[in-house]
Amino acid sequence: MRLVAWARAYAESLVVLAVAGLAVAFPGPGRWLAARHGVDVALAGLVLVTALAIPPGASAALARHRTRLLASLVAAAVLLPLLGWVASRLVADAVARRGVLALGVAPAEVASVAAVGMAEGDTAAAAGLLIGSTLLTLVVAGPVLAWLDRGSGGSGATVDVVGVLVNLALVVGLPLVVGLALRLRLPASPRRDRVQAVAPVVLVAVLVGLVASEVVVSRAYVGVLGALVVFVVGSTLLGLALGRGAPAPMARATLLTTGMRDFAVAAGIATAAFGVRSAGPLGLYGVVVIIWGLGLAGTLRRRPIGSGPHRPDPPGPTG
Repeated sequence: MRLVAWARAYAESLVVLAVAGLAVAFPGPGRWLAARHGVDVALAGLVLVTALAIPPGASAALARHRTRLLASLVAAAVLLPLLGWVASRLVADAVARRGVLALGVAPAEVASVAAVGMAEGDTAAAAGLLIGSTLLTLVVAGPVLAWLDRGSGGSGATVDVVGVLVNLALVVGLPLVVGLALRLRLPASPRRDRVQAVAPVVLVAVLVGLVASEVVVSRAYVGVLGALVVFVVGSTLLGLALGRGAPAPMARATLLTTGMRDFAVAAGIATAAFGVRSAGPLGLYGVVVIIWGLGLAGTLRRRPIGSGPHRPDPPGPTG
């Protein structure tokens, strides 16, 4: 019975892990789809279904928690680039090291909002942190990444801010707006609830499969994997610290959005700044962080964190 209960709690992680294994073993289909904007399509679909799951009264909930949300965004924007620099020092290859650097300026992972929902956390707060961190990335990614690269002995970076902005607007902004609009028009029903429960897991699994197909297993990636583990552990500990003293749903949102950074956006930034080869480590990070995040979501369902009981925010007057 314990094994069955464990499997149910971590079902999402097991599915994603299986898909990642298949994608590494048989990379052809995933690489074909990834070369045809498959990652962007999967991300857009994930944003859309995540927006549909944001509860009514989300804007009122965000207003109530604005101080904590702002503090979390600022702390992550300051500390995560430094963490990325520390982790990158574990990588011997200069090109791969720059890919790890890009993680520090990446926004919250789109899939983290879905993970917050799976963990029964505050999805409105998670969406707010996602949007806020994305806007901060657009503002600070270029100069911060150039400064960190010079500190690592490089010549600095040039980030195509306009290109990144357009991509984020199409992949994140537009699906978010469409999802919020559909949420107001589609009536609640058991079928909608089933779709909202299953669709995020399916899309996350597809996303991981596409990214895993780009991972090439080699000895050179041992140091990269160590650096990525340091970054994941450090960002998770920061998320725990930022959520300390908050009600459980808010603490879960802060933990997962801080601990999961967007590997697809990071790859785009690294490619624009340093060339396509620098984005290699970010495929491996995508597999690691999504499996880690979904596993953490399963744990949070069983062992709540935060100072208060798990109660949803009361509905507000606006959506």
